Amino acid sequence: MTIYTFNNYILAALAVFMISGAGLLRAEMGPSFEGWPSGQAHDTGRRIKGWTVRGADKDALHSIVGKSNNLFGDYPGSWVYESSKVAENFISAAEKALQANKKTEAMKNYQAASAHFGVARFHFLHSPAAIEAYAKHNEAYYQFLKLANIPVEHLRIPFEGKQIIGNLYTPKNSSTAVALPLLVISGGIDTWKNELWSTVQPMLEQGFAVFAMEQVKVSGSLGPVPIVSILELLIF
Repeated sequence: MTIYTFNNYILAALAVFMISGAGLLRAEMGPSFEGWPSGQAHDTGRRIKGWTVRGADKDALHSIVGKSNNLFGDYPGSWVYESSKVAENFISAAEKALQANKKTEAMKNYQAASAHFGVARFHFLHSPAAIEAYAKHNEAYYQFLKLANIPVEHLRIPFEGKQIIGNLYTPKNSSTAVALPLLVISGGIDTWKNELWSTVQPMLEQGFAVFAMEQVKVSGSLGPVPIVSILELLIF
């Protein structure tokens, strides 16, 4: 068994759990939903079910689909604008909940905000507005994790001139002196690292450490993320 060091954590690499973005949603397949922006051939019912798993509001998603007429614009009626508008409402609700010392409600709203900002950047970072939405998605997601007291490290691992970007999660109250089984997961090109939480959570509850990674050059992970030098790397 090979032991890999991630900062102060000693993790035993016992298993690798690779998941495709399509695989994450396969169990959530549903009928197509009419109203997807014209010219965009997608199974919207499947997408909506997948986004609700990540914390998005189903009714809000249907409303966004109905209002949007362009997937790639950044103006009223565009996908990123309408989705970001909904996300901002959840941010406001989260901040109000915090002021009222309602931690659980704040967590729920930050998670929803993160999910909707993630919807806003879909499929990729195609405009300044989409880039801004993704940055806010990250901020809301890590606020959610902070309130939930989830131990996480945000890693950029040098690899063949590029970077492997991901979140390293460890179970609550785990000891840094104890080797943990490590699961490595990826959501492919559609599902980025923060959007894997519904898969990560049950793994943590079973006592696994989880490295949720993105495929190289998928998102570029915006924001100040520390560069972590790791001499030993899992190569698959």
